[in-house]
Amino acid sequence: MYDENRYCKVFISGLESREEVGRRVVGCLEPAIPGPANTITSGIMRISVRKNDDYDKQLQDRPSDGFLWYPFFLDVLPTNTAPQEEYVLQIATLLRCLWDNGIKAVAACDFEEDLPAGGGKIRY
Repeated sequence: MYDENRYCKVFISGLESREEVGRRVVGCLEPAIPGPANTITSGIMRISVRKNDDYDKQLQDRPSDGFLWYPFFLDVLPTNTAPQEEYVLQIATLLRCLWDNGIKAVAACDFEEDLPAGGGKIRY
């Protein structure tokens, strides 16, 4: 069952296509399994790579909320059996990996204060 308190949306900028975003995510979360329609399963979470219909090249550079206009985002949900601590740790691992590779990523979720750099909001 879907638990909206565990849902996390990760906005991403710095890559050219959904396929490239998917490849980077898989590389950050090995062993991750790419699936159909830009979906990824990684142990305790399922990820969908999506194009952001609200993408705006100018607005994405706004200091406070520019991430809302990044070109891509990830819909991230834990599996039903995923412990919350492990789920948060895996999202933190993903964020750090993307940042280390020069990719802007900001998480928007109910637990972003438990993620490094406030989920990225402090960085970007």
